Amino acid sequence: MKKFIMFCVFTTFILSISLVTNKAYASFVAEYQSYPEIIMETGKLSRDFTSEEYDSLLEPTKHIWMFGIDIKFANKNVRASYMSDVLYSYTNDSATDITYTLEIQKETKKTTSFQSSANLGGTVGGNFKKVKAEVTAKANIDYQSTEVQSEKITEKYQVTIEAHSNIIVYLDGHLLITNGVFSLYNFFFRTSGTFELAILQDQEIRVEKNSI
Repeated sequence: MKKFIMFCVFTTFILSISLVTNKAYASFVAEYQSYPEIIMETGKLSRDFTSEEYDSLLEPTKHIWMFGIDIKFANKNVRASYMSDVLYSYTNDSATDITYTLEIQKETKKTTSFQSSANLGGTVGGNFKKVKAEVTAKANIDYQSTEVQSEKITEKYQVTIEAHSNIIVYLDGHLLITNGVFSLYNFFFRTSGTFELAILQDQEIRVEKNSI
């Protein structure tokens, strides 16, 4: 009886830690998800999975496990192109050209974003790291490379808006997308959800001009 009581206390303690530390990860939203246009060469983003697709992917990960993580991929390292929101726009309806110097921020490293639809707690975000490590290992992605932090620089960019024309300025580039579903087991408790790993490959400043 003593052993059973100790087991229950220990389990409650672990679950309590998970609920407390989960706050650090539940609020994480990857910047790439705000891009108005992301076009994958094949497949789709995890946010676009239908309920039927999600259930079908998840079914093989359901087990009676005390501990462990089971991953089911929908896409592995699929190349995608993206376009950011418009950073700057201007219409010149005068008869004279106008020149502006803009200051635009862009990424300089292959930044990685990892997100999940599930509440992933654990000591110091341990469960979050476990799922990420399992995904990167099974997708043959260097785990260390996925720890690169975002680094932005501000570039001065000169644009000329010809008479009777307008311009828009935005960022575009490419991502590598890996996503799917998982089941995480802790003391037979199963936490399931989607995951998505997006690795920024490049980012450039684009200017589009149109006559009016």
